[in-house]
Amino acid sequence: MTPGIFQREYWNANGMATAIVAVAGYAGDWAAYIGAQPDPSSERDTLEWVSRHGCKLSEHLARAVFPGVDLVYRN
Repeated sequence: MTPGIFQREYWNANGMATAIVAVAGYAGDWAAYIGAQPDPSSERDTLEWVSRHGCKLSEHLARAVFPGVDLVYRN
């Protein structure tokens, strides 16, 4: 799998562009991050921002949001 965002959830929550992203790593692993930034950010900008600056989810939460991922979770 190519490193980078491979799954995402995005929504606007009261004027905040909000996202959860699943990001593949270079070692064949993955991690998930959540974050938000003020609108009028574009969806793409928000997804990229969250992948770089978001709060990392625990493996339990990440697998609840993205249950079909069959990779090792990066701790």
